Amino acid sequence: MSLSPLADSTLEALDRTGSGMAIHGAFHARGSDIASKARTLADGLVTAGVEPGEPVALLALPSPDAFAAFLALRLVGAAVLVVEPYASREVTRARLSSSGVRLALISPKVALAAGPFRRAVARRGIYLPVASDMPELTFAALGAPVPGVSRPLSRVSLPPRHKPAQTQIGDAVLVPTSGTTGSPRSVIHSDASLCAASDAVLKLVRMDRGGHIMAGTFFAALPALRAGVQIYLPEKSIAKQVRAAASVDLIYVTPPELRGLLNAGVQLSGARVFAGSAPVSVDTLRRTRAAGASEAWGVYALTEMLPVSAVEYEEKSTWTGDGDLLGAPCDGAEVRVIDGLIQARGPMMAHRYFGEPPNTWIDTGDVGALDAQGRVVLHGRAKDMILRRAENIYPGLYEPSLNIAGVAEAVMVGVSAFDGDEVVVVVAELEDTADRRRIVLELRRVIAGMGGHKADYLVLTEVPRSGRSRKPDRIAASQLATQLIATHSESVIPC
Repeated sequence: MSLSPLADSTLEALDRTGSGMAIHGAFHARGSDIASKARTLADGLVTAGVEPGEPVALLALPSPDAFAAFLALRLVGAAVLVVEPYASREVTRARLSSSGVRLALISPKVALAAGPFRRAVARRGIYLPVASDMPELTFAALGAPVPGVSRPLSRVSLPPRHKPAQTQIGDAVLVPTSGTTGSPRSVIHSDASLCAASDAVLKLVRMDRGGHIMAGTFFAALPALRAGVQIYLPEKSIAKQVRAAASVDLIYVTPPELRGLLNAGVQLSGARVFAGSAPVSVDTLRRTRAAGASEAWGVYALTEMLPVSAVEYEEKSTWTGDGDLLGAPCDGAEVRVIDGLIQARGPMMAHRYFGEPPNTWIDTGDVGALDAQGRVVLHGRAKDMILRRAENIYPGLYEPSLNIAGVAEAVMVGVSAFDGDEVVVVVAELEDTADRRRIVLELRRVIAGMGGHKADYLVLTEVPRSGRSRKPDRIAASQLATQLIATHSESVIPC
């Protein structure tokens, strides 16, 4: 019995692609080369002592080697822990430790960023743990090893586990979401849910073998590999991205990536364009069609479930009701609204949260409704999560560190910017006797330590409260911060 039908089906597709190009753009790789690397790496993982069902961290930017590593880990039945490089080192260490990870696969570029070039990349908001941070973790090189950081996989021999892994056979991916440094929370997708998500994306975007896709997300690239569609991985140069976008049949990117292409004057030659997972404004979809796209879709999706619903510009532009039309549920997805909150389920739903029982419905944390046709309509976000440049930022990770001496209360909130994006604001209430200058310096130091998730503004004001318990009112705090930023109040301090 196969440990991963997902890996098997993807490798079969890569074998069919053979000497044909599977990935181009920032990297070039033939289908047979990716498949060969995956199988060779899988043998090395078994020799190193990786057990079926155990979590292994993957620290690599999107590349052929990263896809090969993902497939190799799934071939041996390991669960892939996605390491997000923009959280603080403390949060990353907690996520790795709590997941029971013994081994991390790290690419040369990331290893350099975590080692010799650590200070330079930290100024760009990238924070990664290295061997000195976590002596219990072994870093195996994907490619050339970096002295002091990683070693060849052939020289890795993992000791026996002292306790069973908290993941299990069938777990495919762990994606950290919210939680404090003491109790991080992760979404666990099974092999089955990833297969279902891949199938749903293929059906939604109508990928055809032999076509070309600009894939800005893993959930677009993986289905493309399975479908035999050539992938263009976006390069850093926006000029190169614009040229590539004009030559592909299909584009699936995040809303910020799409806006970047539009702002750079991209001319699309009839491509079908999909932007997700955050809701996309009708104006962005209109601009996409005006740039030459034959179709412009907004895809509503979650870490816990992708895709949920989708809507094309022509349909969205005729919406006259309240809220933001997100479209009909995608194939296989069910959506309901309970007490004003949107819930979803389907075969593409994540199996469970780390350390919790299996999911039955996913609580999206969004407020909304279903119209008479069963389409999803968004009215706002109920949960604390902040969405900035398609990144999920969870206040619970960082608010405890803001409670320094002299601060009576501090919350981290999102303030609406444009097209579903937000800026991050720390609203802090100082004690009457606090030394304002000293507290500001200390708070800015704490905020700087949040890495790529640091706040855009610090606002010094009384934190709104509500209810008998007088808990901070996040909605009111966001509204107050919006007003103070708009009026250029002296209480607003850029970070």
